[in-house]
Amino acid sequence: MEKQKSIWFYLIPFIFISSGIVIIIALSFKYGIKWQKEIDIKNLQIQTFLLKQREMFWIKNAKKHEFWVTAYLSIDEKEKRFSGYTFLGLKAVPGYTCAVDPKRIPLGSWVYIIELERWYRAVDTGNAIKGNIIDICVETREIAEEFGKKKFNIIILY
Repeated sequence: MEKQKSIWFYLIPFIFISSGIVIIIALSFKYGIKWQKEIDIKNLQIQTFLLKQREMFWIKNAKKHEFWVTAYLSIDEKEKRFSGYTFLGLKAVPGYTCAVDPKRIPLGSWVYIIELERWYRAVDTGNAIKGNIIDICVETREIAEEFGKKKFNIIILY
């Protein structure tokens, strides 16, 4: 037989939430709009935190693949100008764009590199990108050279 929950099980969260709302309303009257902006920022931080927690739960339970990861530049250093357009015709953006083998990862997919804790969009290809290799776009040659070639676990979101 299932144990019946006490009335306090339902009342305590309600009391905490309602008392928090009363405090926020009272402070809003006292400090005005400035306080409201601070509350909005706190709300955004809390929502971001909750999304991060949900994302980490999803990542823990998703299927992981092992790939070699390298880095490339989207800027022509000699001419000091942007020169990188991806296979899909988009601009290559450092920290966002990655090149993949379309036979292994479909173009347009999202790739999460677990060790870097970062999402990349698979919108580029390359002659040297065959099999389990991902090439991420970075800002400078120094970063690319320092990065080298590393084996990371990734999650693919099709």
